[in-house]
Amino acid sequence: MPGMRSSMVMMAVSAFPFAVGLLVPAKADQPPSSNARKVIGSSCISCHGKTNPAGNIDLSSDTGIQRAVSSGRLERVLNAGSMPPSRRLTKTEDASLRALLPAKSAAPALWSLRPVSNPPVPKVSGIKHPIDAFIAKSLKAKGITANPPATKIAWLRRITVDLTGIPPTVGETAAYLADSTATSRQNVIDRLLASPAYGERMARLWLDVARFGESHGYEQNHIRPNAWPYRDYVIRSFNADKPYSEFIQEQLAGDILGKGNPDILPATGFLVAGIHDTVPSQVEEATRQQRANDLEDIVATVGASVMGFTIGCARCHDHKFDPISQRDFYALEALFSGVNHGETDLPRPGKSLPKPSRDWLAQTVNVHNQVQQLRFTGRVKSQGGSGPPGTQ
Repeated sequence: MPGMRSSMVMMAVSAFPFAVGLLVPAKADQPPSSNARKVIGSSCISCHGKTNPAGNIDLSSDTGIQRAVSSGRLERVLNAGSMPPSRRLTKTEDASLRALLPAKSAAPALWSLRPVSNPPVPKVSGIKHPIDAFIAKSLKAKGITANPPATKIAWLRRITVDLTGIPPTVGETAAYLADSTATSRQNVIDRLLASPAYGERMARLWLDVARFGESHGYEQNHIRPNAWPYRDYVIRSFNADKPYSEFIQEQLAGDILGKGNPDILPATGFLVAGIHDTVPSQVEEATRQQRANDLEDIVATVGASVMGFTIGCARCHDHKFDPISQRDFYALEALFSGVNHGETDLPRPGKSLPKPSRDWLAQTVNVHNQVQQLRFTGRVKSQGGSGPPGTQ
């Protein structure tokens, strides 16, 4: 669609230091040693006692100490050397408190933070593919008998719908049934992976993760006529079999990594694909709240989609379950502080694209308003009321 512009964002960072140093401790089940108690009693309890504990860190009980350990706050304080404020801990005192921390060799409890492993393939008779071996082992452990092999037509339909989202054509079905070679299934898979429909099918799954929408949401719910370049970027990435690391990096900092490259620039649409409140406010506090909500949406989406755990809870307090503190949340939010919702020209090498047609934009907004009116009228009639709907 020549002449359109992408709904994308410019990030105010030159690189993305995303390897955030998050502590992943196990729960401290052992009670503090006598030496640790002495250090806490002499150097910590005056500020972190039961009454009005500083920083909401109460070290007056084993439970409070364990909470400081499991949240990672104790280790951060020890590493910073900032407590107690009046002096530095001696090496002996520091060692006594560090003895409370879990061993670094312990495997993280959270699945998304565990290193990728290559487990041995279970030995199961009659199984050719390694993935099938793992499935067969799990089925056997639960006493479940596997279904018989699918028929050729059933297999063709399943693989075609799974990889492209559409059923096979009559011609494709006939060609597969007539193919009696040992590579007949592999031939079908290769054909499906080479189809443009493959990227379109896979892109839908990622766009759901990226909370992609073609309107802003909230009560105005304005259309985003130029959101499509990000959608097309995702489709191209899947069809090009782009490495996952590149796919993620480009969506976090595509404006830096792909400067001047129209194939990469739309990638940062990922950051602003969610809801965005466009209702202006005359109150400064409300405007600041809208901005905070936008940043929280970005941070929470990055956490859930890329890092594999929830972050949004830490906006208000240290996370009670996932290993991230409120301090971590706002440190991560600071990385996105230069991100704003908006549009920028999407260049094409050697050409300058014209501005989008205002007539087209006006026509599409009008159609959107008509749809909203029909929906409102339907709701009013179903509730036995009347009255004209309000349009946006």
